[in-house]
Amino acid sequence: MSEQKIQQCSRIMAELGLTVAFAESATAGWLCSEFALAEESGKVLQGGITCYDADLKVSLLGVPRKLINQFTPESMEVTREMAYRLEKLIPSNIQVTITGLTTPGGSETKEKPVGTMFIFVRINGHEVGARKVFEGSCEEIIHQTISAVADLLINELQQIKNNKHKSTIMATKTSKKAVTAATRTPEAESALKELFIDELKDIYWAEQHLAKALPKMAKNATSEDLKQAINNHLEETKNHVARIEQAFESIGEKAKAVKCLAMEGLLKEADELLSETEKGTEVRDVAIISAAQKVEHYEIASYGTLKTLAGTLGYNDAQALFEATLAEEKNADALLTEVAENYVNEAAASETE
Repeated sequence: MSEQKIQQCSRIMAELGLTVAFAESATAGWLCSEFALAEESGKVLQGGITCYDADLKVSLLGVPRKLINQFTPESMEVTREMAYRLEKLIPSNIQVTITGLTTPGGSETKEKPVGTMFIFVRINGHEVGARKVFEGSCEEIIHQTISAVADLLINELQQIKNNKHKSTIMATKTSKKAVTAATRTPEAESALKELFIDELKDIYWAEQHLAKALPKMAKNATSEDLKQAINNHLEETKNHVARIEQAFESIGEKAKAVKCLAMEGLLKEADELLSETEKGTEVRDVAIISAAQKVEHYEIASYGTLKTLAGTLGYNDAQALFEATLAEEKNADALLTEVAENYVNEAAASETE
């Protein structure tokens, strides 16, 4: 079954003119070898690296040891960083990286049992990560991981194919859009810019205050995976604040924050959920995930709007900044879902009064 999926992946990559490279830890090069056997391998496969030992992740890929010490070698944070580093070492359109636990030991915990695998894929900068938990022998876990990677790639590549088709259909609409932009009145342009700046001030306040609230959420979390996810997003949030300041600068405006009533309400609700749940319980973790995801969904909506408005107004630098942040917000939301579904929700349901 995996072989057929890999063949399908390779055919779509070749059709789209995309190349792929791999950095594998737990699967030890097995995934790359599967692609080497595909009919289109000569067109799509750039190469692969096996870095089973943590020291190789540092010396070969350049993953910061501090990151490994903080999150463990088998983590989404390290797997993501491996993808970033791989792109510099083996240039390609697609980077696929894998870490995980196929045998007992290492960073194994009750929340991260044997069979926990971390997958990260970058396709021309677009990112998607997945945390899977498989059962069986070492070999069975590896086979299931390869199948999961193939499924993920097929889904993402099909979306690219569909988007290309839509781009062809939208070609005539684009020309009409250009005419509309050319006939836009100065008054309309000014009003839209004013709305854009108001939204920018709003999210600036929101990110600043979220950066202050996240440490409290992490401190109150029981699950180590949840703590890591929140702390990781805290660092991203600090970067988001910096990107907003860059966006202000790119359009010639001074960075200014105006109270965001939506974020104020979401953070107040988060505090209420903490006060209503018992410390050290998985139920509290469920509450924290709920609060955090409500924040993420608000931010995803906000950055989606800002990205679109920036494009309409011709603020290309700002649009690129918001696109990068939007991808990170979506990934943070997905990681919270994985933490909930893979351990926290079931653990909370099993707790006794």
